[in-house]
Amino acid sequence: MKQLYEILNEQRSDLNRSEVEVAEYFLAYELEIPKLRLHDVAQACFVSTTTVIRLCKKMGFDGFKAVQVFIQLNQSEPPTTAITKQDKSRLDDKSQLILDNVFQTLTKIDHQQIQTIARLFCEGKRVDIYGLASSRYICEDLSRKLKMLGIWANSVYEEEMIHLLSSKLQESDIVFVISLTGNNTALVQALEVAKKRGAQTVSLTNDTINRCAGIADITIFVKANTGSVSYNRYRPRYIFMVVLELIVGACIEILDERESLSKG
Repeated sequence: MKQLYEILNEQRSDLNRSEVEVAEYFLAYELEIPKLRLHDVAQACFVSTTTVIRLCKKMGFDGFKAVQVFIQLNQSEPPTTAITKQDKSRLDDKSQLILDNVFQTLTKIDHQQIQTIARLFCEGKRVDIYGLASSRYICEDLSRKLKMLGIWANSVYEEEMIHLLSSKLQESDIVFVISLTGNNTALVQALEVAKKRGAQTVSLTNDTINRCAGIADITIFVKANTGSVSYNRYRPRYIFMVVLELIVGACIEILDERESLSKG
């Protein structure tokens, strides 16, 4: 079953500003939505009930009640964890927050998508990895690891170069965008250009409504919660590395299988 943020991101390009506000509210208060009335949500978002219903229908539901049922079904079978209560009691709050981010990311991730991305990397002619600011180092690390596997990969972290290289992409190329917000204009434009040129596009972002996820062919989401209200704009990037290790590991499996077949 798809997650709420996946459904919302699929419709991102069709949402107006008011609908995005409601979508963000759905994500922020997902656990509470089944308990709320339609009027409560509309009032909290300063929109009409018609706007809320219109968003629900764009998501593919008959109305607000159907969204509530969907969220309840997603909550009915919470993922189990191998971490015992005794283990948790030994962790301080900061360690627990890191563990929760990793756990929520890994339990919600679509591992079939991880395999698909790895296959694209292994079969593509060229892999461009785009990221700005602090994501630069994540891009460089992924590029280095892929090159160690014999996969041609290029990390790009300057806006002008991203603009230039995206305009030269071909159908056999892959663009992998790494961005926590997913709303940087240069990255959004790069994805749009890449799609027009027929390249395969992948985005790795935080689990929020964002423009990159709304454009990319394949979307991977992470949970990057700081646990702070005052410093909520900061988002840790270690969680990116967890997902990228899954992708690199899947690449190694594909390449090992190829080598075994060639020897056989």
